[in-house]
Amino acid sequence: MHTSTLSSEAPSIREVLQDAVAQSDMPIVEIAEKSGVSRKALYSLLKGDADPRLSTIDALAHTLGLSIAVVPKAAEQLQLHRPAALEASGHSKIRRLLNAHEEKAKANHGAKAAKEV
Repeated sequence: MHTSTLSSEAPSIREVLQDAVAQSDMPIVEIAEKSGVSRKALYSLLKGDADPRLSTIDALAHTLGLSIAVVPKAAEQLQLHRPAALEASGHSKIRRLLNAHEEKAKANHGAKAAKEV
């Protein structure tokens, strides 16, 4: 996985897309076609020479079997156990962060409801 310039923990969207394209069984031409973007635009995005629209990123993510999630900054600071099998995937880290955030929100909601009773 690439190292993000924004954070040593989380890869950039471009880096995640680069990794997904590299790991995909589809040729880059097919990825571009299925996403509705030109091959040139896809190459520019992957090189960091383009500033794509969110709809373009969403289409590429969908084609590559990914989804886009917005995560609270506080979730980046959570210290989660990272199983070695998941270490190579930035996507699994995002999923664990979201799950931890949801569990914390449920626990806070449960504690609030118990106080009201």
